[in-house]
Amino acid sequence: MTPALSQGCKVLCQDSCNIICQFPEDIMVPETKLNLGEWNKLHTSQQAAEVWNGLILFTKAVPRITDFISDASLKFQVEKIHSDIRSVVHLFKSLNLQDEAQTSQTEGKTLPVRTFKKLFSVYTNFLRGKLRLLVMTVCREASLST
Repeated sequence: MTPALSQGCKVLCQDSCNIICQFPEDIMVPETKLNLGEWNKLHTSQQAAEVWNGLILFTKAVPRITDFISDASLKFQVEKIHSDIRSVVHLFKSLNLQDEAQTSQTEGKTLPVRTFKKLFSVYTNFLRGKLRLLVMTVCREASLST
C-alpha cells in the first residue's frame, strides 16, 4: 500500500468511520498477532499457508463490506484495497507460494471485525507482519540457492 493511500484511508476513517463504517455483521479477517520466534520455526510452506488463508479471507471480506459503505470516497479506498489484495495474490502466485500453501494443512486463526477502522488496522498489520516476513524468507531462500 502506498503511503498516500494509507494516509488517505486514515484521514477518511478518522473523519467518518463513526458514522458510516459500522458493519451490520461480523466480517472475518485473519488474526495478525505474531510470535516471531514461533513464526521463524515454521517451515516456509506453513508460513505460506497462513498468509494464503489470510489473503483468501481478505478477498472475501473486502468486496462484502463495499455493500455497507455509502460514502463515495471511502468506497474508492475500499476498492483500492481490493485491488491491492489482488496484486498481492498475483505476487503470491508468481512466487509459486500458492502451491506450497496448498500442501500445508495450516488453518489460520480469524478475527471478527465490525468497523472499517478495525478492518484497515488488521489489513495494514497483515501486510507489515506475516506477508512481509514471508516475502523476506522467500527472498532469503532464493538468494541462498543461487
